[in-house]
Amino acid sequence: MNLIRLASALEGVSLLVLLCVAMPLKYIWATPQAVTVVGMIHGVLSLWLISLAAQGRIEGRWSTARALWMVVLASLPLGWLAVDRWLRAQAPNEPTG
Repeated sequence: MNLIRLASALEGVSLLVLLCVAMPLKYIWATPQAVTVVGMIHGVLSLWLISLAAQGRIEGRWSTARALWMVVLASLPLGWLAVDRWLRAQAPNEPTG
């Protein structure tokens, strides 16, 4: 459970960096390299999150709807916070560290 929380947080932070740092660098200061680098990182993290959600679905931890909902939420700016909260509520007895 901690691995998917980590993936969700990293994917969410990479989205924020892409939107708040890389995109302004590209469109305001004509520096497209930041979007290339951060976009690639964000894409890899998104694929990692999707694969972990699929694994959770295959292992029977979540329904298809919940796995999809988790991926959609994590893909929204600050939506990863809702995913983290939901995952914490799913496993209250697991260590948080």
